[in-house]
Amino acid sequence: MKRILVPTDFSDHADRALTVAIELAKPLGATIDLLHVSTSPMPIVASIGGSIPPPLPLPTPDELMSIQRTLDERAEQVRSAGLECSTAIVEGQAPVEIVSQSRKIGADLIVMATHGRTGMRRLIFGSVAQEVLRRTSLPLVLVPPIRENDAASAES
Repeated sequence: MKRILVPTDFSDHADRALTVAIELAKPLGATIDLLHVSTSPMPIVASIGGSIPPPLPLPTPDELMSIQRTLDERAEQVRSAGLECSTAIVEGQAPVEIVSQSRKIGADLIVMATHGRTGMRRLIFGSVAQEVLRRTSLPLVLVPPIRENDAASAES
C-alpha cells in the first residue's frame, strides 16, 4: 500500500481517522492524500404541495481559502510524521467524490471516520461511510467515534 486517501470534514472524528492513517502509513512509507468534499446539501423540508427548496450556496472564495488553510494544517501534521501528503478540495456529493478521487489518485486504501449516527439523525444525514463502502472495491478502514463509555474505560 503506497497511497492512502483520507477524507476529512475537519471534525474530531475525522482527525482521529487521520491519526490512524498516519500510524498505518509510517511502516509502509505510504503517501497520504487528504480530501475535503465541499457539498451543497439539499435541506430536507416537509412541505405539502410545495416545491423542493434550492440547494444551499457553495462556499465563497474566502470560505474556500479557509478550508484550504485548515486542510494545510492537517497536511502539516502528516508531514511532521515524516510522510508525504497532498491535499484536494472537490465539490459534490461526498460518497461519489471520495470514490472518484480514490480512482483518480490510484489510492490503495481509504481511511475515514464514521460519525456513529443512529435513528432519525442517520435517516436525515445518511451515512457517507456506508455509501463509500458500497461504491468502492478498495480496502476501507472505518474509524468509529470514541464514545464516552469507551473513553472512560480507556482511562482506567
